[in-house]
Amino acid sequence: MTPRDSASDLRRWDFQKSFSAFEIACLIQGIDPLANSASLNEDDPVFKRVSAAYLHSLFLLTGMPSKNLKRELLEGLCHPFLYKKRDHLLGGGDIPDDDVELDSHPRNQLLSVRFERQEVARWLKQLKLTSVYGFQPEEMTPAEWHAWVVKTVERHGGNKSAAARELGITQQRVSEIVNKNISTQSPQKVGSKSRDAGAQALVSVWGKPLNSNKKK
Repeated sequence: MTPRDSASDLRRWDFQKSFSAFEIACLIQGIDPLANSASLNEDDPVFKRVSAAYLHSLFLLTGMPSKNLKRELLEGLCHPFLYKKRDHLLGGGDIPDDDVELDSHPRNQLLSVRFERQEVARWLKQLKLTSVYGFQPEEMTPAEWHAWVVKTVERHGGNKSAAARELGITQQRVSEIVNKNISTQSPQKVGSKSRDAGAQALVSVWGKPLNSNKKK
């Protein structure tokens, strides 16, 4: 292993919206995936943990027996194309017959999947794992938070319950935010941060910064 990169060296990854399993494993350990890619291999315990979290979720979605399906799904990692299927199972639904070959689909192979930033942050928080690099989204302005919630609800086909589970807030709060006319709010200075309870809930559900050593 090479020496860990400083937090400032990892800031360029703040612009990245999604990550491969390899990139996640590197960043958790404070390694720049581009600068020190040769320093991590498939035997690395963090890479193995990230990979197992995804593959276990994929197997659960294809019908693998589970003693506690909800807990195991929440402790796994999924990419965006699998969110709807995961929410379907979390809501008590059955696995459709056409999903039994889900794990063989080229789009779902480990080397090609990309995980969204908020999904990685949720997974780390769920398992109480720490990361040198902070994957959690920063606090949002009211307009940004409103747009984010609306987009999440739309991606779930209007299912506010599923959106609430992903966002880590209540379904009632989702409804309040979606129905709020953001243009009627008093203007704020550019760059000012939201004091909206929903935005604070987003921060709190992902907990304290995963990167306790990150310098600002």
